[in-house]
Amino acid sequence: MQHGLVYLLVLLFMASCQKFETQSQVPVRKKIETDVIYGVDDRVDYFEVEDSHWQELTLSTVALIDHKRIEKSNKPGFMELQGPVFGHSFHLCTDEPFFEQNSVGFCSGFLVGPDIVVTAGHCIRNEYNCENVRLVFGFHYETEDHNPTLISKKNIFQCKEIIHTETNGVTGSDYAILRLNKKVTAFNPLPIRQTGTLTLDDPLTVIGYPSGIPAKLAHGGLIRNIENESYVVTTLDTYGGNSGSAVFNTNTRLVEGILVRGATDFIFDQEDRCRRSNRCQESGCRGEDVVRIEKIMDHLTPSDLKAY
Repeated sequence: MQHGLVYLLVLLFMASCQKFETQSQVPVRKKIETDVIYGVDDRVDYFEVEDSHWQELTLSTVALIDHKRIEKSNKPGFMELQGPVFGHSFHLCTDEPFFEQNSVGFCSGFLVGPDIVVTAGHCIRNEYNCENVRLVFGFHYETEDHNPTLISKKNIFQCKEIIHTETNGVTGSDYAILRLNKKVTAFNPLPIRQTGTLTLDDPLTVIGYPSGIPAKLAHGGLIRNIENESYVVTTLDTYGGNSGSAVFNTNTRLVEGILVRGATDFIFDQEDRCRRSNRCQESGCRGEDVVRIEKIMDHLTPSDLKAY
């Protein structure tokens, strides 16, 4: 998955300490790759999702965006998200899906309590990251011709404090829990699984912001390996920017984990002289790692998760 737009201090730390590949974005001039398409590309935009409940769940996810990419808009009460065209900035072939969409975010996250967001640990490591990130709801295409970069000020939140952040290159654990500067009233915390455990038979769905573009939902994920205590290996279709995405059990629609890393996103097409999504058989490539949702429960109380 291409990492982009992560702060320099984070990148230096990752280069020196991180054993695992991570899945947040970096600017295109720094090519760190970590995700892929397995089988058919299952990603769809918000307006293409036919199930209203899945749309509602999408509304409770956030794009993590550098505060410098958010500027004043001519429309009262709104801000404008600034980012390059996805296809151009990643040097993609023109027939790549979502080529013309804007790449704005560097990671994904999701609401689990009235003022609590969960993301990947490598996305928010320290107070500097917390101070400079903005957590943005509503960055999606409501219709095909909608402008998703125009965001209501009410949907832009700040990180008030880091409840816990962890990136462990030995165990593979990688998650962060953030408290927002105010409670979210327009969207509901996502339901997370609090009993039982994942099995190899569980189908998975991921919602996040691949390569920093507007929200995408992808069904069709399978679990390859459940042996590690911290994470499971899956075949979810994710890219850089999906780090921190909510991963659901497709049947129960409960959050099962946090997408954190995976295989290489793009490969160079020598004939067309551009980059294309890396495509693997369902059993190919390294798979995409999802930190188990149980990991966050050691740092939260029932009242933290209680919706109003």
